[in-house]
Amino acid sequence: MINKTLLIVIILFLVLSLGLLLFLPKYQTLKSSRSTIKDTQQEIKQYQDYFSKIEKTSEELKKYSDALSKIDFALPSDPSLIPVYYFLQKNSAQAGLAFKDIGVAKTSAMEEKPAIQKHTFSASFSGSYFALKNFLSVLEKSARLFEVESISFSSPPQGKEGTFIFNLTISVHSY
Repeated sequence: MINKTLLIVIILFLVLSLGLLLFLPKYQTLKSSRSTIKDTQQEIKQYQDYFSKIEKTSEELKKYSDALSKIDFALPSDPSLIPVYYFLQKNSAQAGLAFKDIGVAKTSAMEEKPAIQKHTFSASFSGSYFALKNFLSVLEKSARLFEVESISFSSPPQGKEGTFIFNLTISVHSY
């Protein structure tokens, strides 16, 4: 009788021990998997919130696309000066100046903001004082940031009353 009871206790102990040995690692793996899933779900939620904020910001920036394009035009990322030269030719002719010559541009980085480059060049025009005044007004009103650093002029040649030769030193910036 004692043998049967002892045998039942031993078998029960072995069954429980084997059950714990076999199922405990699986239970721990399941528990860690649940924890990983919760962490991943929380991370996904954070990413969704982040991307929804970016989307809202993008929608808000679309409202200001005209102003942003003007800023992009005023301080372009392309350092090419060909559009600037074309602008000067076209607008000087419209103002009544004859475009004569343009000098080679010197490029330098700004001390305060090294990412912004300053391009300085000289340009020669001929025409009247009022045409120069109109041209400078066009430069001032332009979306592109023109900085006229110096103006020099020479008297009109014989026979061309009122026609001066103007030499301008102009600076533009790019990012």
